[in-house]
Amino acid sequence: MLQTSNLGVRGGMVGIGQSISDSDDSSDAHLRRVIASTHQVLAVGPAKAAGSSMYSFSSECNNGTPYTYDEMGKFLRRASGESSLTKYYEMPRVVSSHVHSSQTLVDIIKDAPRDTLLLYSHRQETSRLQSAVKQVLTRDCGSTKDSGDDADALKREGNSCYVNEEHLLEIIKSGKAEIGQSTNNLLTCEVYKAIEDYAPTMAFIDYQKANKVQELISEKYCPSKSGNPVVKNVADEKQFQVHVRSNATSAADVTLDQWLATKSSTLEFALRLNKDATCVSKTRIMEDQLYLNNGILFAPHTKLYREMDMKHEY
Repeated sequence: MLQTSNLGVRGGMVGIGQSISDSDDSSDAHLRRVIASTHQVLAVGPAKAAGSSMYSFSSECNNGTPYTYDEMGKFLRRASGESSLTKYYEMPRVVSSHVHSSQTLVDIIKDAPRDTLLLYSHRQETSRLQSAVKQVLTRDCGSTKDSGDDADALKREGNSCYVNEEHLLEIIKSGKAEIGQSTNNLLTCEVYKAIEDYAPTMAFIDYQKANKVQELISEKYCPSKSGNPVVKNVADEKQFQVHVRSNATSAADVTLDQWLATKSSTLEFALRLNKDATCVSKTRIMEDQLYLNNGILFAPHTKLYREMDMKHEY
């Protein structure tokens, strides 16, 4: 569960979330009922928020519709045009993909029919950033040849890899690959405005609930998969130990895990990683409500959203 502050939200519905109950299983039961009434499920989220697990599950759940990851992404972006309607007779009932831009998310919210459930897998940004840094550095190490030059910004020795601290900070600051797919840059004011204007059938899901969400989806769409959640972590498949060569006088070589444990709470602030983010207050309120609602939070209807906005100034 997201360990976020709940200051000022225990009294009921605040900000962008619709409170269900304080009971641990009521939100699961409500999601089960909603899924049962849907015709299709779209599961999206940023990188490092259980997206790979959800895609693998979706692929197995769509019996007879062998959509690849790339095809699912194009389907959600409408990049494949009419071919998404003609390539297969049966349409995918469960579609899952990472989203890389707030505009893609806005378009999905606008266009999703009422009997389509949109699930947004959420991970608090500091936690997501740590995981993204690990994946990017591990992948970079895998593509780096063994080198004996200690001056190299990134040096590999067998299954160990050494990165200079300055080089690591540049990688993070540049937003390379998964690192730059920030939660705060994805959940923008435009996204929250689209939720208000279009009232989609939508729920925010704590990424740690992926197994439970798969179970609930499979009950309707692929009963044979029920009880067999798909867990996939791309970073865990890599076999490299990454070390950071620090310039600090109090440390020499430390593991990347140790470095992140020490630095992660300061990275976003020191590198101004959230300088382009908007409506972060709404995201933080959503996180508080997500925590209070057992990791499942339904987006509100338009009328409810307006009433709450009149009561709460951001």
